[in-house]
Amino acid sequence: MRVVVDTNIAFSAIITPTGTISDLILNAEGVFDYWAPSFLLTELDKYQ
Repeated sequence: MRVVVDTNIAFSAIITPTGTISDLILNAEGVFDYWAPSFLLTELDKYQ
């Protein structure tokens, strides 16, 4: 299944590493095919 991860979801996973969203992103290898906008890393860096 393809899942689109936007910057808000990525921030949520970073802020709460033990949360449900973080668990889904980091521990669901092979279950989901993650997609993200090309500017996601730029935004993460900008608001670090």
